[in-house]
Amino acid sequence: NIFKQYSVNVAISLDGLKEIHDQFRINFRKRGTYDQVVNCILTLKEHNIEPFIIAVCQPTSNPQLILENLVEHLNIYNFDILIPKITRNDPYQRIAHYYKTLFDLWYHRYEKKIR
Repeated sequence: NIFKQYSVNVAISLDGLKEIHDQFRINFRKRGTYDQVVNCILTLKEHNIEPFIIAVCQPTSNPQLILENLVEHLNIYNFDILIPKITRNDPYQRIAHYYKTLFDLWYHRYEKKIR
């Protein structure tokens, strides 16, 4: 396996649940890519390659559902949920509550599992 031979790590963008991901991550046919991304993750895991997941915070989403999808459904323990990119022209979004909830869930439910 070339990834293991050269110690290559794989990072994949997966922005939460299907409904969220498919709004922002579309292919050239304007279709959501969630199912394709999940299939790639599962294929990597079948070959004993643990991908690092990069997600972007969607402040209106439920962080508990995001963690359950990553940790319990996909068995992903190595991920980062990034602050959304905004410009001065974008509407203001509150993210503190999202990240506080995310941290509390991680600390009380997943701290031993997630790196």
